Amino acid sequence: MWKASFLKNEDIVVQFLFIIILQKSLIENIYLKKVDKWSILNPIVEAFMIDQKLKALLEGVKEEVTILSLSTAFLYHELCDVNWLGFYYSKNNQLYLGPFQGLPACIEIPYGKGACGRVARSKEPLIIADTHEAANYIACHSETRSEMVLPIIIDDALYAILDIDSVSINRFSEEDKQHLLACTYVIAASIKSI
Repeated sequence: MWKASFLKNEDIVVQFLFIIILQKSLIENIYLKKVDKWSILNPIVEAFMIDQKLKALLEGVKEEVTILSLSTAFLYHELCDVNWLGFYYSKNNQLYLGPFQGLPACIEIPYGKGACGRVARSKEPLIIADTHEAANYIACHSETRSEMVLPIIIDDALYAILDIDSVSINRFSEEDKQHLLACTYVIAASIKSI
């Protein structure tokens, strides 16, 4: 009987075990002075349920530009080590600058050109570890050293792309990509619900 009730609470048990392991690792690393506590916690905090926090923020919003503006502001402030984050709308095989956080950026990008244009054409996420080594790269900001670009798909069509830049080489991981893809699904669902 105990096993049956344990299985019903499987998610809670997994979360509890994760927290215990995380605390043990955190304490060991801080004690050994390998890292300070914030360098361990920041990646966990930024990724943990970021899509659910975004979903709550966008709940009930009925304007596209407001959805995109809130999303850029939220993600820009949630993510560490990001110098630019914004959207490019898709229209007639071109990308057009939408809401963003950071310095002014490229206004138009043709499909296939640069990281954003390649994602627009392929509809697949892209991580560039070092922009200075990348072929077919458009540098809107010379200080940007790595980039992640994610498509926003609505009804099998490209609606926009989410572009995220960092001044650090190799800033974005596959785990970051998965968490931020979940955010693009939230954004797409919010826009589609209008």
